[in-house]
Amino acid sequence: MTPSLLMCVPFMTSPAVSIADDDMPRLSLGAKKEAVLIKSLSALGPLTRLNAASKLGELQVRDSVAHLIGKLSDENPQVRAEVVRALGLLHVTRIAPRIYRILVQDPSPLVRAKAAVALGEMGYAEARDAIMALMDRPDIRERIAAVKAMGKLGGAKVFKHLVRLLNSGTGELKEAVIYSLGEHGDKRSASHVRKYIDSKNIGIQKAAMVALSTLEPQTVRQRLNQLLLKSNTEFQLTALDVTARLHCTTCQDTIRFLIEKGNDDVSGGAASTAAWLNLKSLSPDIHKRLHMNPSVQARMKFMWSLGRLGYMPVLNEAYDFLESPVPDLRLVALGAIRLLRPRDPQLVGKVAPLAYETEPSVAGEAFSLLAEYGYRGFVSKNVLKKIKSPILISAIAGGLPWLGKMDGYVISALRRWLSVNNYEVQKASIRALGILRENRAMPKLLSLLYHQDAQVKMRAIFAIGLINHPDARTTLQYLISKDADPHVRALAWLSYSLGGMTRDQELLVLNHHSETLAGGKMALAFTYALALVARDYKGSAARLQNFFDTWFSRGENSSVKAQTLELLLLLGNKRSRQWFEIAARSGLYRVRAMALLWLARFREPTAIHSTKKSVQPLPAPVMKKTKQPLKLPFSSQPDESASGCGCASSGSPRDVLPLFPLLLLLAVRRFRHRS
Repeated sequence: MTPSLLMCVPFMTSPAVSIADDDMPRLSLGAKKEAVLIKSLSALGPLTRLNAASKLGELQVRDSVAHLIGKLSDENPQVRAEVVRALGLLHVTRIAPRIYRILVQDPSPLVRAKAAVALGEMGYAEARDAIMALMDRPDIRERIAAVKAMGKLGGAKVFKHLVRLLNSGTGELKEAVIYSLGEHGDKRSASHVRKYIDSKNIGIQKAAMVALSTLEPQTVRQRLNQLLLKSNTEFQLTALDVTARLHCTTCQDTIRFLIEKGNDDVSGGAASTAAWLNLKSLSPDIHKRLHMNPSVQARMKFMWSLGRLGYMPVLNEAYDFLESPVPDLRLVALGAIRLLRPRDPQLVGKVAPLAYETEPSVAGEAFSLLAEYGYRGFVSKNVLKKIKSPILISAIAGGLPWLGKMDGYVISALRRWLSVNNYEVQKASIRALGILRENRAMPKLLSLLYHQDAQVKMRAIFAIGLINHPDARTTLQYLISKDADPHVRALAWLSYSLGGMTRDQELLVLNHHSETLAGGKMALAFTYALALVARDYKGSAARLQNFFDTWFSRGENSSVKAQTLELLLLLGNKRSRQWFEIAARSGLYRVRAMALLWLARFREPTAIHSTKKSVQPLPAPVMKKTKQPLKLPFSSQPDESASGCGCASSGSPRDVLPLFPLLLLLAVRRFRHRS
């Protein structure tokens, strides 16, 4: 088997990426590099085409979808296989019927194997019988692929076939079967998997631990402290992921030990797990390990974990990272500062030069941070016309809603960006137009409800709900009944409810809420709860209060919670404000910071009464039209009590224009020094 053929095997048996890493900022390829990769799909050399397809899938370059589809007929089977895999990773469900035909008709077992896995990723149940037929093929790649896919697709017949393969397969196949049994979720599998938790084969033992965390979580939870101390780094990282998934707060002492004594990879993973579990008492240990000059990747994880935990003493290191020649460190530092939100009068001067970075991801993060602080220096016709980078456009569009009312040329730019062939630009522009209640964008927003990308579609539903235009109701009804994505359906129900529902529809939403809540799908259950609150359905306020008493107040420190909190805006500023005030008392720092940010955006700040010393009154808006440089309403000494929301209300663009020549000069000097 050639080296390129071997590429097909690891992804079929490895577990999902760790949830504890959460949404740590990562450098984007950038438009130019993405264009180079897309162009490489048409290169003469098959290895170049294969590598391009692999990277486009792994890096989730959604703008490459049409180009990848065009390479499904590539003459080289290895290239075809990698293209199929990329489309599976990108979850391009509309192409599933064509990949199904490839599964049945392609002469290459490698291509058929990748097609099976891709259809499993897409949840294409129509392919279940054809994939099951691969389980007894002589080619090991097809058998492993079928096992992996059937774990995701499920079905009544799957359990029996998987157990049969578990008792007769090789070590490599056993590992894949165990992972698949865990994903299938049939509790009868526990007795078959349990004996492998002590296997001498580290891969099989790791698979058993992951599977049992779903099938029999109490068994794994009791042994996690022991499993975390295995000497194998890869096993320890998987055990940390399981620790996060099972919310094992009793593992705190072992996690502290791994932060202190583990190698850089393990220590960084332990820090991420501590942040996910909101173990604030471990913050000093993470901070201490950061001072030991670990690898770049470990430093990034330590910095991001401390930001997520709201540990203000790391602010000095974050400012130091802003001066680093390593763009990854600058990016993560900016992300951590966005979470910490220090009340630092010098913050704009420290961050603004990074908005002129040659690295677009860093510049975009700087733009986002400045916008959340009320900085309007980039809101001018000249700037909006000159910026071409999709990353920077996305950052600016995403930041505009924090700045209040916009002039006509800004709204025109946002409407123009809706048609840009870039998903991130579209999503940021849709959100901004919705929050700004731009009714003139409705025709384009309605057309985006049929977009092929679920995330773009969901942003359009959110924006239409904010504008609450009656023309959307028919399309929303269609999405409710026909769309394959459960998140799209839930959000469509919420947006639809704002215009009224019948009694039968209310009962149907109530049923969806109960089902998703019982299944632990909290983001979906919260969306349905909001739909009931919008209609003042009996007991709906108590249901929503339960989310703020549990999901938004304690448990894992997930970014999903902070992002989902934004759905409160669909209730209107007056009604959502009371819930944002409750969220602003959350024990989860990320949720609290987002709530404070939105409260400041309403521009009617009031003190938040709480017995907790860490919760401070919101800063009153003090910015006025003046020719003086921007002054931020923060205390001069950042500390734990001053963390939270460093937001400023909107002011005139003229307030900050005097800073631009100085910032440009600083940016040029920084670039020359770094070069």
